[in-house]
Amino acid sequence: GQGLLPTPRRWGDDSALGSTGLCLLFCLRLVQGLCTGGEIASVSTYITEVAGQKSMGRCISCVSISVNVGFVAARAVIWAVQSAVGPEAMMDWGWRWPFLLSAIPGLISVWGRLFCLKESELFEEQHDSDESDKEEAMLEVRDAARKSTRRHLKEFACTHYLEVLIGIGGVVSFAVFQYGGMVWANSFLRKHGAPVNVLMLAGICSRLLQIFLAFPVGWLADKYGMALITFAG
Repeated sequence: GQGLLPTPRRWGDDSALGSTGLCLLFCLRLVQGLCTGGEIASVSTYITEVAGQKSMGRCISCVSISVNVGFVAARAVIWAVQSAVGPEAMMDWGWRWPFLLSAIPGLISVWGRLFCLKESELFEEQHDSDESDKEEAMLEVRDAARKSTRRHLKEFACTHYLEVLIGIGGVVSFAVFQYGGMVWANSFLRKHGAPVNVLMLAGICSRLLQIFLAFPVGWLADKYGMALITFAG
């Protein structure tokens, strides 16, 4: 949908369609970010359910590899379109093509999720157990309902506060690294006159580096433990 939005460049800065397009673009980008975060979290959870304990780190590294492959592919498409149509046409209408072409892998992903991806054995066992204990669970509904979600979260935070703090710190440090390396550095180089092709090449190289390092780091996590590798990172 983002590739079909009206823009102020096309309809004028004072046009209602241009302003509406900007608002819709903001909303769609927000939804896209939420969907991406949910997708990565659900895939990571699925892998932890189906992967063996001795190969957990290497299996999880596949998530990082696939994410960065997607970024590299997106940058490559943008680079190819910009080289084919030129900077002026890219700003005018060429920017729509990467969004429209992204529908292809998106449809493949939806098809695979619906028809190819089976539930994990752990989930199936838990589901069967819940069905067999349905009568007992119905009797405990009243007691469970009295416990609010806020109380559950409070109990979890109090009993696992150290794990929660470590998780928050890991996510914050990763976000800072991502912003500093991928966003701020790009803006800094552009501000100081770096060509667009150089910026694109730098982004692709950084993603390729993450792709090549993901599996070895996962192997080290399997061999020496996640805590040591996280601390080293």
